[in-house]
Formats: sequence, structure tokens, C-alpha cells
Amino acid sequence: MPQLHKHFNDKRLDFCAYFLALIKTLDEQGETFETIRAISLKIVMEYIRPKNRLQLFLKRLPAKLTSTRVTRIFLNALNRREIKERTRTVLWSKS
Repeated sequence: MPQLHKHFNDKRLDFCAYFLALIKTLDEQGETFETIRAISLKIVMEYIRPKNRLQLFLKRLPAKLTSTRVTRIFLNALNRREIKERTRTVLWSKS
């Protein structure tokens, strides 16, 4: 049984490792590319599918928040800051 991690990136790495092992195993068994692709897509779609209503709500939340006035103000401020940083970087690289 694999060791369970609390950190989200560790969980992603575990999933990637198992996924790569699956692909390598199927390839060594002589499965075709299309078969490997179909199996992989089924696994990934099941993995990313929300398991309950809360996960579904949290998945849709960023899209709903982007249309609010507060979020637009925040994103515009971030955009201005990014433009300043890029301008500063371009000016320094020309020197």
C-alpha cells in the first residue's frame, strides 16, 4: 500500500508515478497506442471528476468569482503590477 501524503503536490506525484508505470506496463505487454490512450483517458477522467457536490462547487467557484467586481479590481491590480515588472525587466535587459 502506498504511503499517503497530506500535501497536494505529493499526491500528484504519486498519481503521476502510478500513471507512468501503467503506461510502461501496457507498452511492455504490447498494447497498441490507441488502447493505452483509451485506458489512460478513462483513468484520468475518473480521477478529475468531482466525487461529491462540494468538490463540484469548488471546481466551479473560480469561474463564478471572476465575474464579480471585487475580483476584477484585484485582477486589474495584478495585471498592472505584472506590466510594471515586465517593463522593468525589458529596460534592464537593454542596458
